[in-house]
Amino acid sequence: MLINREYTEIQVEDRNASSTFITLRLTPEQLSAALSRQAFIECDVEVRNLDKVGKTMEHKEFEFILPKHLDSISHKDRSPIAEYCQSLLSDGWVADTGFASQGTFFSKDEQKWARTIIRRWI
Repeated sequence: MLINREYTEIQVEDRNASSTFITLRLTPEQLSAALSRQAFIECDVEVRNLDKVGKTMEHKEFEFILPKHLDSISHKDRSPIAEYCQSLLSDGWVADTGFASQGTFFSKDEQKWARTIIRRWI
């Protein structure tokens, strides 16, 4: 719960899924009404990630060889690398697509490789 002058934000999280699935935003007037036990207060609500609620997130490191057409790609536009990485994964796994950390790209056995974290919810 974050309270400041402009608004109060309340986030509801499923810790096992490592996912926030509800975010409420209340004005100071709405917060005051809630604290005075008024029911049914209209506020901004964002609901997301309901498909992950009640599941457990697992993650692991994933390394793959970059094909020749991707090993010289600009590090500014990594979307082709992200698409290729996702194509290598089995059902349910989702790759982090930033490819921006220091150890993301490396050489091994005279080939260029990439590394990322993959996640799935079971």
